[in-house]
Amino acid sequence: MPLRFTKTFRTAGLTLACLAGLSACSSVNAPKIDLMGGSAFDEDVQNIDSSIPSVDEAPEVPNDIRSDSNWDDSAKTMIEVRDGFSVPDKEYEQPSESALKARFEDLKNQAQAYKADDPK
Repeated sequence: MPLRFTKTFRTAGLTLACLAGLSACSSVNAPKIDLMGGSAFDEDVQNIDSSIPSVDEAPEVPNDIRSDSNWDDSAKTMIEVRDGFSVPDKEYEQPSESALKARFEDLKNQAQAYKADDPK
């Protein structure tokens, strides 16, 4: 008997839930939408610039492009060139402290001369 009571209870609960859901839907005020009427863009559609080409006037697909195998060959050639490149080993000489100070003073004097030449 408890199995039959559970089944009846579930059926009654499901029925009440469905009824509550349907009654909730009827209380919502949906906006009135004119699906068959005109659009806000009807006038714009009528006044489209006639100098714009139509789809029928579109150019054909080009047939003078390289094949996939040609692109692959060119890419492989570039990869070989890239892999064959090596950066030359070169040792750079660090300037001495006095050379750096002399260069700084020279640049500072150039900047001062530029400022002195600037009309105020």
